[in-house]
Amino acid sequence: MDSKPKESLTLINTKFIIPRVSSELVLRSHLIERLNDGLNRKLTLVCAPAGYGKTTLLSQWLADSSHPVAWLSLDENDNNLVIFLSYFVATIQTIFPEAGQSALGLLNAPQKPPLEHITGTLINELAELGGPFLLVLDDYHTISDAEVHQLMDALITYMPSEMHLVLASRKDFPIPLVRLRIGREMTEFRVKDLRFTFAETKEYLEQTTEMELSRETVATLEERTEGWIAALRLATIAMRGQADHERFVRSFKGSHRDLMNYLVSEVLSQQSENVQAFLLKTSILSRFCAQLGGAVTDDSANQSHEIIEQLVQANLFIVPLDDERGWYRYHHLFREMLNHRLHAQMSQEANAALHNSASDWLGQHGFIDEAIHHALAADNVSGATELIDQHRHDLLNQSNWRILERWLNLLPDQILGKEPTLLVLQAWLLLHLLKLGEMNLALQEAEKRLDDDEARFPKAIALALRGEIDTMRSYFWNVVGNNPKQGFDCAQRALKNLPQTHSFARGMALDFECFAYYFSGQKDRAIRLLSDAAYNPTHLGPSKLQTFIGLCHLYLISGNLPELLHTADDFLQMALENHQTIGIAYAHYFLGFTRYEWNELDKATHHFSKVAELSYGASAIAFKNSLYPLALAYQNQGESVKAQETMDALQAYFREIKNSTFLLEMRSAQSRLSLLQGDLATAVQWAHGVNLDDLRDSPFNFEVQGITWSSVRIAEGTTTSLQEATQHLSKILAKAEDSHNTRWMISTMVHLALAYEAQGREKDALDALERSIKLAQPGSFIRTFVDLGAQMPWMLRQLVNRGVAIDYVKRILAAFPESDLTKFPMEDDPVDIVREASKTILVEPLTRRESEILLQLSGRQTNNEIADNLTISILTVKKHTGNIYQKLGVNGRGEAVDKARAIGILPTK
Repeated sequence: MDSKPKESLTLINTKFIIPRVSSELVLRSHLIERLNDGLNRKLTLVCAPAGYGKTTLLSQWLADSSHPVAWLSLDENDNNLVIFLSYFVATIQTIFPEAGQSALGLLNAPQKPPLEHITGTLINELAELGGPFLLVLDDYHTISDAEVHQLMDALITYMPSEMHLVLASRKDFPIPLVRLRIGREMTEFRVKDLRFTFAETKEYLEQTTEMELSRETVATLEERTEGWIAALRLATIAMRGQADHERFVRSFKGSHRDLMNYLVSEVLSQQSENVQAFLLKTSILSRFCAQLGGAVTDDSANQSHEIIEQLVQANLFIVPLDDERGWYRYHHLFREMLNHRLHAQMSQEANAALHNSASDWLGQHGFIDEAIHHALAADNVSGATELIDQHRHDLLNQSNWRILERWLNLLPDQILGKEPTLLVLQAWLLLHLLKLGEMNLALQEAEKRLDDDEARFPKAIALALRGEIDTMRSYFWNVVGNNPKQGFDCAQRALKNLPQTHSFARGMALDFECFAYYFSGQKDRAIRLLSDAAYNPTHLGPSKLQTFIGLCHLYLISGNLPELLHTADDFLQMALENHQTIGIAYAHYFLGFTRYEWNELDKATHHFSKVAELSYGASAIAFKNSLYPLALAYQNQGESVKAQETMDALQAYFREIKNSTFLLEMRSAQSRLSLLQGDLATAVQWAHGVNLDDLRDSPFNFEVQGITWSSVRIAEGTTTSLQEATQHLSKILAKAEDSHNTRWMISTMVHLALAYEAQGREKDALDALERSIKLAQPGSFIRTFVDLGAQMPWMLRQLVNRGVAIDYVKRILAAFPESDLTKFPMEDDPVDIVREASKTILVEPLTRRESEILLQLSGRQTNNEIADNLTISILTVKKHTGNIYQKLGVNGRGEAVDKARAIGILPTK
């Protein structure tokens, strides 16, 4: 028998199985009838102390139920919102496999959503399941977490009509039950309902004993136990060894606990020493199999199996948990009594040894959560720490952040700051939350502790830890530290030191190694490495997600929007197939960015809105990068109210997640929106109040604060503001050129063109704009130019007059609103003007292509530049140039331009 049931790393599948119904049970028809009658209400509450048959009654009822049933046996390890909801959704998925995917995704969201958001998502998903079902939560009294109680309160209040909730608990559910009673929305079963009557006591005794008991004995037994089913059951077992049944029953006295202690003692006294030892030692376990029982008791698995079979045959408070009868648990009250006796009889050291044995076996068989709990029960903090360290990369590779956080929170605070492995894990969690300052502090302490105590770590483990530290440092230097060289060095060291099994960390290190390659001018190498990783069929999970994000960022930074669109579409399909919410959000962002730049505002709004709908399920970076342009898209579609509402929602989100860096960035984006809305005063107020040293721009952000600041200063229009804008843009341009950031170069140069033009430097303005256009043309950027307003059409028309990228510039001009175009009326097409003039002057008129090239020659373009601008070969340029010389009767380009001007084909300067 395989001792390990099929289950995930953290979820125990036997918790979803309805306990078996014993053939010796009394059929409690009147209670089952009440249970059936209550199905038209929201809630059934079965509330009574241990041993009153709550679980047994529900199992008996559900054995013949025609309704789909989801069952969850809760225990003290589920007293946490993340764990509770993971089990809650998993048990419903035993009926509806696709249930709760969104709510489950929120548990691992980078920023923990408000409880109301999680609750609302869960309730909405339950309402869409499409069929009646029962959900039973057994042993709900083990839950004390306030967030879980709030979730359950909301669930009961807004419960879908096709769902019925059943709670079994030793104590009242902590919500106002009066509301449910008054509204007749609840059926209750209490001690008075669950007690065995005289008739039921008699029937039970007749079924479970082979002894003749007088009516007086039965009556005394019913009176002394007060119908308490657990005591009756123990009494019947204890009576097997008694000669005088009546005398034995009359000896019952004292409180319920006294009675149970007495009866347990009697039952144990009838067992062999081996069985007694097994019962006491395995009472530390919430569940067990033969192998686990043997590990704790130092018996063989066969011996353990034989004892379990004896307990089952004797019906000694043992409950099978699966159909294969591989896993068992004790009746909760019986286990508590045994465990109390164990603590009284065994030393603290011996008790700890039992927990350590349990922890070792559970850890070896993949039950890590339980193994950690047993290690801590033994006060074995080092053992728990070792378990976490051994298995944390399994969860990192799955991006299972909430379980990692829970594991870390189980440990005493004093140990966290001492262990390098735990400090590194803490740093990963801080990085996930984008708390980069705190992450750096954790990394510094981890490195210091590792330096001080490296000798106790095997070399491979020490190197792997340093690899993780370097991976996170690489993230910092590339994203906010503005030092790609440092980031590159860290990434390369990380990839050298990290083992292949650390796929999450290696994936991140590869991303930042490739970013460094790109920023140093090795664009093709960077894209090839990430493309190979992203499209590698053996590269799976969060690591594949990372490489897709990295590859899309490289295409965006390089200005290759057609390739970005294609890759982001592949990314979206992969993320949807694997239910990767973070990936879905990023893919929609990249698709939205491309559509926005191409002025396809409806499509852009669709993609950005998808990210907004995911909300906390998206990464904070993808979320903000999508909502900024979503606000711009709304504004450009004439929906200024929606645009401002979007910015207000984003501000509230940043305040909620307590990220001051994002708030600074958001104020910049708000100023950009204010400019579009014609509110210069608000934008100027921001620009005057901001410290340029505080503007930490990352190439991975949609909003570039330094460029927005310069845009506001240009709009301000004073001599000083224009000079300061020009100086700052020149710095940004130098940085963009040094890092080969084409997107930044396009935007920076078009802003410089506006600044130069406002200062009367027309040639410098058109030169900067021309360079921007040439960089933007391969990616077909449009909104970068259109969003800058009414001054741009006039400047773009000057480029047309120069013969620069005429068709592309015309496409940009076509995207401007009519109000901007009418401020600077469109002149006739300069190509048509040249061609028409040649028809009246030359014997053999110029063709349209020759007219285009003559205009390019007048702008002093080289043959290579003309070929690029017109998307033709250099040979074609030379052929047409020769034709122009022949038709004009000249020998060179200078003579051709001079003669064309002299005879009126080209306008004079």
